[in-house]
This record gives sequence, structure tokens and C-alpha cells, in this order.
Amino acid sequence: MSEAVATKTALEEILDAIKKEHPHFIVTMEKHEDEQAYFKRIAEAVNVLSGDGWNSLTETGGQAWFNAASQATNGMLPLPPIPGFQTTFIPPTEEKKKEDKKMETATEKKPTGKRGVMNRARELALLNPEADSVKITEMLTAEGWPTSADTVWTCVQEVKNVLKAVESCGLSVVKGVGVK
Repeated sequence: MSEAVATKTALEEILDAIKKEHPHFIVTMEKHEDEQAYFKRIAEAVNVLSGDGWNSLTETGGQAWFNAASQATNGMLPLPPIPGFQTTFIPPTEEKKKEDKKMETATEKKPTGKRGVMNRARELALLNPEADSVKITEMLTAEGWPTSADTVWTCVQEVKNVLKAVESCGLSVVKGVGVK
């Protein structure tokens, strides 16, 4: 009677070796990581394994993947996928769906308070340094912002004062670039 022997995938043996030597290492793919970043992080962890850790990897599994990954890195190529690695789609929970919906709604709404108007007035004044407060007020109104002549005038004057200060230092403001 023969017994079935379960073999580990290259990924499983690599992660086991890393966890054994570096218990605090995060072995799962993080939310912000793409596959290449994850593979690179795993390769860096394998690179610092001790001799025993390296020897715990099979020649055709973990060692073979690491050697291929090293060659890819040296040749500036994408790292090969680790045998046994699968990306899995985890459907969002209802709570996550509601949170995403709130974020979408929040980004669709234009701030209408005084601070929003002031920020947009400053932005328009920077983008249109030749425009006066009347022109900026017209632009804000065309965009649907509630305006106040005093508020717009104050913001335009602030921007003009900053631009004068920048120019007095021998610098210039380049549209879309910043101060040079």
C-alpha cells in the first residue's frame, strides 16, 4: 500500500522558510502591492536566509524560483511568478461597498463653504495672474461657486502679494511649473 505524499509548492516552502527565520516578516501580499512588488519583497527575504533556510528550499522549487528571479533582476526583467502563487479576488463586504459609495458621493460634491470658495479663488488667481477680482468672480460664478465680492477681492490680493514677493526675490512664476 503506497501513501500519498503532499508536496509543497515553491511559494509554500519559501514562505515557511521565511517565517521560520523572520517571524515578523509579513508574508501575505499587502493591499498596496502589485505582484512584482510582492515578488521582489519575497526575493529580498529569501536572499537573507541562512544556509539552513536556503537548504530547506528544494532545488526544483524555491531555489529554482529564486535563481530565476535573481537572473531576471540582473537582466532588468520582470520577476517570474512564484509557483503556487495565485491572486485571489475577495468580493467587498457590504460595509466596504457602503464606504466606497460614500467616498464617490463625497468626491462628486463641490465644497460650497467659504473655505472652498477661497481656495478656488486663490487657485484661479494663480492660474490667471493678469485677472482682477471681477474676472475671478465671473469665473467662480461660471463654475457654480457662491461668491462674495469681498472674499474674492481678499483672495486675489493675497495671491498678487505673494507673486510680487516672489518676483522681488528675482524669481519668476512659471504657469504649470511653479517658482523658478
